[in-house]
Amino acid sequence: MSKQIGEDHIMAKAASKSWRDVLPIHPAAEMFPRMSKNELLALGEDIKRHGLREGIALYNDVLLDGINRLDAMEAVGTNLITGNGEINWALLSPLDVRNIDPYEYVVSANLHRRHLTTEQKRELVEKLVKATPEKSDRQIAETTKTSPTTVGKVRKVILLWADFRFCAIADLHGSAC
Repeated sequence: MSKQIGEDHIMAKAASKSWRDVLPIHPAAEMFPRMSKNELLALGEDIKRHGLREGIALYNDVLLDGINRLDAMEAVGTNLITGNGEINWALLSPLDVRNIDPYEYVVSANLHRRHLTTEQKRELVEKLVKATPEKSDRQIAETTKTSPTTVGKVRKVILLWADFRFCAIADLHGSAC
């Protein structure tokens, strides 16, 4: 194989990689629902036309905010991977955020630009309670712009479900809860 053919093969392999193959995603970034395929295509076309207006956020070199933007860019054919198989940072305007609570950052960055249904907001509260159980209902309510009562109800359901599962497993083994 000639040197040029070998380099072409490496470039083609890098081009077929997704950003997801090289950039890890923080669990906090997964809290919000993903955009539909049509929404991603529309966003991707807008980014192609007008550029990326809001960069992505990295927390200790892990993607904290920007999954939909990256997926949208990829969906319309923007190559986010360089020839050597790394992220093309010049396209993304990354913001390196440190010394913050990653969950609070993601909620703050996304809550106002998303139109969440009541059920989606409840799911967000549930994910935050599970991810940060040490936080009070009031703290989570403040972050999610919900009431502490709502957070308390969600927390109670989570705890009841955990107790139920524990008892069901204990019952299978002939133990009492």
